[in-house]
Amino acid sequence: AGLVGDALADNDGDGLTALLEHALGSSDLDQRSGTQQAFVFSSGAGLPRILLQRNLAADDVELDLEISPDLQTWEPADATFTLVARTNKGDGTSIWLFEQQDAVRERLFVRARATAR
Repeated sequence: AGLVGDALADNDGDGLTALLEHALGSSDLDQRSGTQQAFVFSSGAGLPRILLQRNLAADDVELDLEISPDLQTWEPADATFTLVARTNKGDGTSIWLFEQQDAVRERLFVRARATAR
């Protein structure tokens, strides 16, 4: 199912575009659904991990992870983070777990970027 409406809208004011929320399988009408449930970065015990929820029906969107040391220069995260597990939640979404392979940077910013196909 494709996105209906303005891809750049942010109807719930959470800072995520409608296109990104569509790709994540979160709601653009609920502030908590995207940032607190669909994209989680944790660096507690051990190396950093990313939990990324993906909408299984969003085949009209490419979803990529990117990293940056300074919020200026972004690069694909696949050189630093490896996909280690996919779990189907049974609600039309799956959770993808990425783990950082080596602690190579003290400070690291991560973003999910959605691009319409």
